[in-house]
Amino acid sequence: MGKYLISLLVAAVASLAGHAALADETEVRLGWCNPAIDISAGAPLASAMEFGWFAEKGVKLTIVPLAGSTDCVLNVTTGQVKTAFAAPEAVAIMASKGGAVQYFYTGFNRNMFGVAVPEGSDVKSMADLKGKRIGVFTMASVGVVIARSMAKAAGLDPDSDISIVVSGSPSQSQALLESGEIAAISHWDMIYETIASSGLKMRKLADPAMENFPSNGFVALKSTIEKEPDVLAAVARGYAMGGIFSRDNPEEAARLYFKHFPQARSTGLSLEEDIRRNMPTLTAVVRLWALPAGQEKWGYSAASQYQAYIDWLKGRGVLEGEIAGERIANNALIDAINDFDEGKASRPD
Repeated sequence: MGKYLISLLVAAVASLAGHAALADETEVRLGWCNPAIDISAGAPLASAMEFGWFAEKGVKLTIVPLAGSTDCVLNVTTGQVKTAFAAPEAVAIMASKGGAVQYFYTGFNRNMFGVAVPEGSDVKSMADLKGKRIGVFTMASVGVVIARSMAKAAGLDPDSDISIVVSGSPSQSQALLESGEIAAISHWDMIYETIASSGLKMRKLADPAMENFPSNGFVALKSTIEKEPDVLAAVARGYAMGGIFSRDNPEEAARLYFKHFPQARSTGLSLEEDIRRNMPTLTAVVRLWALPAGQEKWGYSAASQYQAYIDWLKGRGVLEGEIAGERIANNALIDAINDFDEGKASRPD
């Protein structure tokens, strides 16, 4: 009987310890700037969840899908989410209005945005879209800013020479492109790969000035970066480790994606078919994660690159006034974010 009571006591203590650990976790609401969590987002997040890389730093992540980067930055500003994975245009526009949202982790080191047309389209340049309709994911998407900016650079009036309409999800956009209701879409590389995997190859219209611009990354209020550095670093650290795992083990990462985001499964496809269908999209985001030459730490935000993007936006009439790249790039958390073993992230056996 004594042994029985002792075993009960041990179990009770273990249970209390487990509850205490959960109570010590900080819930972090992460704004994801897309209404759908596709594999490019879901694979690194699911991998970090599966292997406990958020939890080991005391973070419990709650993902909040939002309409686009504009909504994400607004939600960060108002405190509805603590951090978001947003695009530079929305952050720079907020900065031009006095906002204090900054990058503490650059996730995509290359530009992923741009206007694209079906591979066989007669449209060869942005100027050829005069009088035509361009689809965007939502009107809160950065695709709106990109389409208007590229139109202006091509000598078009973005208010009268093109029409920007909501084309929605990849499947909806593909249907509208194939029917001729829209001539182009202003989305991003992963969407273009998703559409291509469904049978419609896409071709981005060239804009060499954009090629080396950074794309999305984790942003937060400057005050939050200063007051809650450990929490924000834990989020970005888990994402970075999840990205490394997804890069090195794409099929395993895809399985974890569907495990943690079962709503993403395609009806009528087996799991293996769904994984194969999503591989091109995952491959596209791996290219964006790759570190630039000479950069050793994940998430570093080069103020000079953001400055080049700001100048590009100003040259196209999107921004007004002087905004320094240092104003939106904050590297204070980089060492804490990179405090992990890349070998463990690649093979967490």
